[in-house]
This record gives sequence, C-alpha cells and structure tokens, in this order.
Amino acid sequence: MACVLVAVLALAFGCGGSQQSFAKRETTSETPTSASEPFPANTQQLPSQDSGQNQALPERYQGLEVGEPAKFKNGLVVVVEGASLVQAPAPLPQLGSDDRLIAIRFNLENETPEGQISTRHFKVTAAQWQSRNQNGDPLNTIYSLEATLEVGKIPNPSPDYPYLGWQGELSPGQRKQGSVLFAVPPSARKIRVRFTQPVMAPPFAEWELGPVAELPQAP
Repeated sequence: MACVLVAVLALAFGCGGSQQSFAKRETTSETPTSASEPFPANTQQLPSQDSGQNQALPERYQGLEVGEPAKFKNGLVVVVEGASLVQAPAPLPQLGSDDRLIAIRFNLENETPEGQISTRHFKVTAAQWQSRNQNGDPLNTIYSLEATLEVGKIPNPSPDYPYLGWQGELSPGQRKQGSVLFAVPPSARKIRVRFTQPVMAPPFAEWELGPVAELPQAP
C-alpha cells in the first residue's frame, strides 16, 4: 500500500509540473510578437523645424538674366532691362581715377496680385538698388541728383529710362522706368545688380550682368 501511495503522488506531481512548464513556454512564446507591433501614434516622426523655417524665408530671385522679371507675391514686378557704360562729362568726386560709370536700366510695376483687390502703394528709391562684383563686394552707388548738381547732366544712353523722376510712390497699376548709376573699379570683372524691398525680412531679386568688358559703351 505504501508503495502504491508513493507512486500515485509522484505521478500527480509530475503532471502538475508539466502543465506549469507548458504554460510558461506558452507565455514566453507570445512575448516576441509584441515587439513587432507598430509604434504608438505619439512616436511618429514629425516634420522637421527646417521645413517650417524654409516656408518663412523671404522671396529670393537669384541668377536672373537681363530681361527676366521678378514677380513678388505682394504685386511688385521688377525687371532689369540692360546696362551700359557711361562717360561722365567731368570727373565725379564719387568716382576713383580709374573707375567707370555704369547705368542700369529697369522698370517697376505695381501689379494687382491674382485674386486680390490691391490698394497698396510702394515707395521706390535708388537706395533699394545695389551692385556687387564677382567677389560679392559692393559697388558705390552714384546718386543721380548729387551728380547732376555737381557736374551737370550725365549723358543718358536711354532717355526712356531717366536718372531722375522715377523715385517715389508706385500706385496700383502704375509703371515706372528709370536708371541707376554705379561706380565700377578696374577690379570688377563681373557684376550683378540687386533690388531689395525695405521690410523686416527683405525679399530681393538679383540679376547677373556678366563681364564688364562685354557691356556696351554708351555714345
């Protein structure tokens, strides 16, 4: 009887341990599957800050060719029509002994943005125009009014693009043509010209005028 009782207890204990061992293996086999589940929604990748900053950048038109317009979203359209080397009738204090004088021809238009009724006026001045050489060094602006008072009227190769009279307010639908003068030193082999709008984050347009040696000489 004692032997039979021991055998029964041993058999019962072995079966219980096998059930516990099977249950443990079953639980363990489920654990790796949870790692393959997708990440929670709050861990998805968000747009980078750079993309938001790029959207906030001002308008920039770089590498434009002569005659190619820059159409700003606010309705201002700017075009550089050409450039010519001009001979001053007398030495100018703003010019170095070897400097040359260049006239940039342009037109400005206050165009109504598409789908909008524009009542905006733009104030345009010579200070909004800048010119730089091939190294990015700025060239001196020769303000036409000062030059006119000092040496008389500078010859204008294109009378339709006056040195004076174009500055001031540009009303909706209005268009103005003009020229701005720059001093070009001998070190300037290539030049480009830029128009910048005077706001907090200024948009700008920049035209490549190419080699100075290839610019036409005004008669």
